[in-house]
Amino acid sequence: MIPLLVTIVFHPQSNKARETALYIHSILNDDPAVPGLRIPTRFVPEDGTDLPPSRFSPFDEGEKVFVIVLADKKLKAGYEGTVPEGRMDWGPWVADIYDECQKNINYCCIPFEFVEGIYPLTSRLEGVNFAKAWLAKENKYSEWIGQRVIIELLRFFSNQNPACEDNPKPPLTIFISHAKKDIKQNPAVVENFLAFMKHDFPLDAWFDSGDIPGGSRFAAAIERGVKDSALLCVLTDAYSSREWCRKEVLLAKLYKRPFVVVDALQNNEIRSFPYIGNVPVIRWNEKSGDVDLSINQQAAINLLSKEALRIFYVKEVLNQVKQVDDEILPFAPELMVLIGQKNKVFLYPDPPVGQEELDLINKTEAIAETPLQRFAKNRPLKGKIIALSLSESGNMEKYGLGKVHLDQAEIEISRYLLLSGVTLCYGGHLGDKGYTIPLFELVRNYPVPGIEPVERIINYVGWPLVLTDDRRSDYKDLATFIRLPRPGDLSEKDDPAFISKLTDSKQFFGADSPIRRFAWARGMTEMREEQTKETSARIVLGGKCGPTITATPGGGQVLEWYKARIPGVLEEILISMKQVQPVYLIGGFGGCARMVAEIMMGIDSKEMRWDFQKAAPHTPEMRALYESHGLDWWSYEEMSGFIKEKGINGLNNGLTEQENMELFMTIDYTRIIELILQGLQKVLK
Repeated sequence: MIPLLVTIVFHPQSNKARETALYIHSILNDDPAVPGLRIPTRFVPEDGTDLPPSRFSPFDEGEKVFVIVLADKKLKAGYEGTVPEGRMDWGPWVADIYDECQKNINYCCIPFEFVEGIYPLTSRLEGVNFAKAWLAKENKYSEWIGQRVIIELLRFFSNQNPACEDNPKPPLTIFISHAKKDIKQNPAVVENFLAFMKHDFPLDAWFDSGDIPGGSRFAAAIERGVKDSALLCVLTDAYSSREWCRKEVLLAKLYKRPFVVVDALQNNEIRSFPYIGNVPVIRWNEKSGDVDLSINQQAAINLLSKEALRIFYVKEVLNQVKQVDDEILPFAPELMVLIGQKNKVFLYPDPPVGQEELDLINKTEAIAETPLQRFAKNRPLKGKIIALSLSESGNMEKYGLGKVHLDQAEIEISRYLLLSGVTLCYGGHLGDKGYTIPLFELVRNYPVPGIEPVERIINYVGWPLVLTDDRRSDYKDLATFIRLPRPGDLSEKDDPAFISKLTDSKQFFGADSPIRRFAWARGMTEMREEQTKETSARIVLGGKCGPTITATPGGGQVLEWYKARIPGVLEEILISMKQVQPVYLIGGFGGCARMVAEIMMGIDSKEMRWDFQKAAPHTPEMRALYESHGLDWWSYEEMSGFIKEKGINGLNNGLTEQENMELFMTIDYTRIIELILQGLQKVLK
């Protein structure tokens, strides 16, 4: 199960709450190509009724579950009309979730009040403390809620469920490590921090001698203070020259404590202390004249709080995969930890340090590796070419997810596949910067011995897509492009735009007439058939089954349909199944993958009917063109029957029916990857 799952509850019609939910996801998840703090989130599923889902529990997939309720006027107003039988309105539904969290120390529910007067949402929540986001300065609700979420997650990891305590203690003590010589020197960073934290701040500060009881031994008290704290190192000019400052740093490293450096150097250091490195650093803004210094302080404390949360979470994740003799490091290894630890195995979070550091680490004869490095050692799938069908599903909200979740899943799956030695193969457009750039960063950051970077990604470019000079230039060293010719049954006699080789100066045409839609369909089908012949298996995530719906400024809607004969991902699935290629359907994110999985389970879909799909532009006329060219049309009813007849066993993917059913439903990236790799290693021996 997922070590920690954050579920965010908001009314589907509340744009402000949705924006805040996306902001919360962003602060809990760094760039997926450079993993740091990455805590899974999901939103409450939406079924179009504006009511809470009837069949959903936030507690199904997480060992620890943290529920955030964004309560605004829409959530309090609830359903407009009589709630249908068998359904609940938002107030009682939230109260049920809260009550369930009260029963289990691994569950927690924090309600936020967006505007004054929302509390208590329902009489059942009388007496529950709603965090008052409406008190945030300058109406910065999202930022205030984000900071509070980090604090409450720290409390949660400390086994302090705030919903169960009247006066929960601060979840984190900040040890302000500083050089006394520089306290009065501009820009007086330490004094600014102390003043800032005295104003109703939910964290404690530990400030050396002032916090040591009379008669205590100074050294022992300092060690106890560091051992139980997060270290905020205020790096001023004199800092590295002070013995106790250096000792505090070493103690923080020894006890694996959260550690952040605030760089407040004014002139120079005689000698920098080497063990201050290997931690996050934030620069103090010295231009205090026109700058609100609280921004400096809040930014530094936010960074330290997130680093503390990252360490809590990383330990949970690493404990799930550690071996008996592993020692867990929550940060990248360094010599002071490894020296004298011959043959000791240290497991630390991805990404791995660079080769230049590894060469130095190896001299200690200790072993330091990440889970991905460990997995990649055997390269069980080296040389295999795997086709990926990854795209937006169009209905992720139904499953409590958004595009941010899909993007992260795409990267996680790609990361593990690349590390296992496979070549990733895509059909169509490889120019989406939201995915392409992180993908190529993976190729750069995770080299595989014996495989050149250009051999690790193959992009099939089907006619009439254009392979531009810019794209070839940008990705020449990171991808292999295979450009397919114009289908043989098309020519410029059909349409002057149908030149055999489209170039930068002759851009591809739209599917804006029956013959052009027919041309697109033929080109995409031939590309997908050729790609399937050259690949060993197909992994499917998402995929739209119908049009993209875009709102217009006037309140209307524009439908943008696919250009090919049928939805692209659906065609890829069908071609792979016809050619008895192993197929892995990741259905938890909706889309074509979920639709095909449900058909296999006996659940019919409206998207697999002619009455639905014939609404795409020029479809009836294109069907007539297929018949006039002597080409098989293969109706939606026939496709659905084919999928049902093949069934789950027809996926030929090395997984049992129960394992495939799990792959159809789960959103747990780790479990998805385990199942896919397990199946691939069985069928691609």
